[in-house]
Amino acid sequence: MIDWLLQTMTNSKKNPITKLDDLGELLIKRMTDSEKKLVVELLPLFEANNIAEAGKLFTENYPRNGYSDSFDRWYSVHIWKKHRGSVEQKLRQYDFIGTEKTLSELNVSKLHWASFWFDQRLQHYKEELLNEWKPSIEGRLQLYDFASAENILLKLGLTDMNWSKKRLQYYKEKQFNKLKSSIEKKLQRYDFVSARKIFSEFGAKDSHWFEDKLHYYREKHLTELKSLIEKKLRQYNFTEAERILSRSDLIDKTWFEQRLQYYKEKQLKVLIKDKLCQYDFIGADKISNALDRQSYETIKAKYVKQWFEQHVYEDGRAYVLDEQQVLAVLNDNKNTIVTARAGSGKTRTLVAKVVYLAAKYNIKPDELLVFVFNKKASDEINERLEKITVDGKQIFYNPEIATTFHAFARRIVYSICGENEKYGKILAEEKAYFIQAVIKNIPKRKVYQFFRSEYFQIKRDRFASEQEYFEALRNSKYETLDGNVVKSEAEKIISDYLFEHGITYYYENEYYLNSAYSICQEANRKRLYELKNKFKQESIKPDFYLKDYDIPWEHWAINGDESLNKIADINKCGIIGDYDEYKAKMIWKRWFYQKSWIDNGKPAGKYALQIKKMRPLIETTRNFENREEFEAKIEKILQEHGINKPKLPEEELIKKVWNSQVKRFSKMIMQFIDRAQQQFFDDTSELRQRVECFNGDDRTKVFLEIGLRCYFDYHNYLAGKLPKEKLITKITRNNKEGILDFRQYGIDFNLLLKRAIDIVNGGEHEDVESLLSLKKYILVDEYQDFSKLFLKMILSVRDVCPESKLFVVGDDWQAINRFAGSDTEYFKRFTDYFSEDSRKLEITTNYRCDRRIVENARTFMRNSLGENGNFSANSGHNGEVALIDPTKTYIDYKDDKDNIYKKAMMASEGRNPSKAAVQYIKTVAEIIKGNKDKQKILLLHRNNDTSFWFIDLLAFYNRLCSAVVEKKFMHEDEFKEKVEILTMHRAKGLEADVVIILEADDGIIPTYHQDTHLFEIFGETEQIVLDDQKNLFYVAITRAKEKLYILHNKNPKGRNGFIEFVNYGEWQQVLLYGACFWL
Repeated sequence: MIDWLLQTMTNSKKNPITKLDDLGELLIKRMTDSEKKLVVELLPLFEANNIAEAGKLFTENYPRNGYSDSFDRWYSVHIWKKHRGSVEQKLRQYDFIGTEKTLSELNVSKLHWASFWFDQRLQHYKEELLNEWKPSIEGRLQLYDFASAENILLKLGLTDMNWSKKRLQYYKEKQFNKLKSSIEKKLQRYDFVSARKIFSEFGAKDSHWFEDKLHYYREKHLTELKSLIEKKLRQYNFTEAERILSRSDLIDKTWFEQRLQYYKEKQLKVLIKDKLCQYDFIGADKISNALDRQSYETIKAKYVKQWFEQHVYEDGRAYVLDEQQVLAVLNDNKNTIVTARAGSGKTRTLVAKVVYLAAKYNIKPDELLVFVFNKKASDEINERLEKITVDGKQIFYNPEIATTFHAFARRIVYSICGENEKYGKILAEEKAYFIQAVIKNIPKRKVYQFFRSEYFQIKRDRFASEQEYFEALRNSKYETLDGNVVKSEAEKIISDYLFEHGITYYYENEYYLNSAYSICQEANRKRLYELKNKFKQESIKPDFYLKDYDIPWEHWAINGDESLNKIADINKCGIIGDYDEYKAKMIWKRWFYQKSWIDNGKPAGKYALQIKKMRPLIETTRNFENREEFEAKIEKILQEHGINKPKLPEEELIKKVWNSQVKRFSKMIMQFIDRAQQQFFDDTSELRQRVECFNGDDRTKVFLEIGLRCYFDYHNYLAGKLPKEKLITKITRNNKEGILDFRQYGIDFNLLLKRAIDIVNGGEHEDVESLLSLKKYILVDEYQDFSKLFLKMILSVRDVCPESKLFVVGDDWQAINRFAGSDTEYFKRFTDYFSEDSRKLEITTNYRCDRRIVENARTFMRNSLGENGNFSANSGHNGEVALIDPTKTYIDYKDDKDNIYKKAMMASEGRNPSKAAVQYIKTVAEIIKGNKDKQKILLLHRNNDTSFWFIDLLAFYNRLCSAVVEKKFMHEDEFKEKVEILTMHRAKGLEADVVIILEADDGIIPTYHQDTHLFEIFGETEQIVLDDQKNLFYVAITRAKEKLYILHNKNPKGRNGFIEFVNYGEWQQVLLYGACFWL
């Protein structure tokens, strides 16, 4: 109501309301008393034009009802109507700034219609004023006097007018278009500073055009500068190139430095190549410092290779090296290790390194030291060096550059220091006999207890994989008191019991089923034949055969009533093969030994009679708690079969065990002494502590105690602290008896090395220091066979000649001498032991073997050891890899030709050989026949003895020779010249056209001897032994140049242990492809 009242009072076209009656009767009726009272009070104030008092009165009565806004609007209208005339007057005078100031003071912004009126009037008068000034402003713009024109517009307040903006922009653009040509000329002359100055002074808005042009000409100028710099750099005018760079800030200094470095290196390479073309390797080395070593060696390798091919000859043939060999030869790091795989030319590289240093770097023979591990290797290197000619001239005459560690130590101790009288002769080949003499002084009862003790139980956590653990279980061997090797601990206990009670037995003696047919009843003959074919067996072999009682003995690997679940581990590891099949065989063997099928009334032959004479079978099972319990069970069973022999007197047993085991035990003690000398040569107290603190099985404890005593006795005898008269002993060698006097010996090779190390470290002998200080290069062959003792020798020599460079070559895949104290830790951690300027190189191309052989070897090592070492072949696929089962070889004793093999394998005591032995010799002979045109045939075996017919390798070789000669495959002289038989260990370093690996069977490859645990204090574990045997197999197969034959009896139990040994990944697929076959 009040709002309406105010509007009415201010907007009425009539005279302003001055009385209440003027509001009308209706309005008065609608007003409250308080409102009427307010109107009555306001009317006089409005009439007196006292607006301020009216507003104050109004606000006091209605402070919160929103009517104050209405009053403000009313008040603004009132003020505007009062001053509108004065505003109009200022606009007519073009006082736009004063007008806007007045309008701001009036504060009529809430009156939109007033603002609209003002804007229209303001625009009208500005246009009117602008029209008056347009000619003047246009004239100034035409003269491009933008400053004056803008000043006028600013003073007149007309800068915001559209016409002003457009005309100003128009003339600026017009002027800029005229100046573009001038700017472009500056840019074309690459005067970027002047161009930008013109552009900035003009103040044009078209910056895109200028920036695009500027970018274009900068890039063009940069390209020209770079081209010019490149030209100067190609001319190797580095000073001029740097001058050009200094005159321009466009060129990236990083780019320039890179190009400068490139051309400097290029210039240097040209200079280096000039030197290298003349084979001036020393001159090239001197100026090669600016190049990184790898780049320089890459360039140099080409010329070193050429130099060898064109100037170096061996036996009239050019000395050719491959790229990897060349890099090894020219390498000049302070410490370098070269991994050289089998057949990759390791010795060739070593010889080349010596020739290269001597011929091109003037290194004298007495400045070189080449260490090898045996005299044969040192002789080979020295002989090859003597045959080398450079430019037709021999450079080495009777060289003694290569030496064994022991020969080097002997030179220091004996020749230089003159300690001959102090030590006497060096104990070497006679060491085994010496140790036999030493151990005579230990209580023999302890030796008896040791061989009788139970073996350490193989545990799963000692192997990397479950498969390898099961291999160990399946292939474990146990040695009996009388020296036989059996397959389980229970069989050892049985054998020991029979031995201790003087009961003669055969272990796994073979009886052929064909002999049984002649005495078989007609009704059972068919069944016997079916069983023979079902189980694929030509013979029956009881675990034991008691000779004097004709009693066969089977020790079952499981109990007859045992469920499959209880023997899961045994079944899984493959000891018995398939459980159901094994139980079926048990039933068949029991039926066979009952002999209910025997006696058809016909006379029995010699071998049939042996079967006929067999008494009822003795059966034992594996469920026993301890040895005493099992022996009590054995005694009871034997008594039931009428055998009641008392145990032999202990003294007699001790003597018999000593006589049968002394050689083997002395070898074990020698291993203990060798390992202890290698690892604890500088701290025997640690050795004693390890032995005394050993907390393992009793058998190992006994051995360590004996070994420790023998270790100290051995050294005391050598040192003369114990009377050497006790060491005069009888020995048998080559079937001849003789007396060996050990009093002449005072030191062995390990002690010799230790003494030499002490002399070198002591620094007391000037002659030794003067000898070693000359050494500039130390080269080591077969570094994978390093031990702590050899490492100490190298470190001692390096202390005297610290600037000498160490270059070692080896193959960790051929590390097979751990039993002698070597440790591949020194190979694998070479850069830790020799960290200064250390480098690793590889020589991986095999030049010996056919590609198929190399692929087999590489696959086997990569997958079995989990190593990704490189190994490649250089030859083609003309060779042969054959996996042969000798048991499949057909034998016909009615054929006189096959009887030749039987005759050759006849045992000395006249016993007929087993069929397996005859099959074996025939298989090998037939292979030799098929390869008689080859120059060299090498037969390799894991051990010194064969398991077929229990003969050693030499005996088998002689019988094989007899068969081959009688079959007229070769003459005897030809056979002995071409065919050789060795253990795998002894074959290292050799090669042959044809290699035949004998008995690659379970228990042989791999073999797990329980004696492994005896050397645990030296770091020996079952896993390490397995890995060593993998290395040994790798060594064996890489001896073959053209053909590799692996003789392996396929396991009739279904578990192919050898194939599992090699079948890690793709080996089996590789092995059985192409020429591979089963005979």
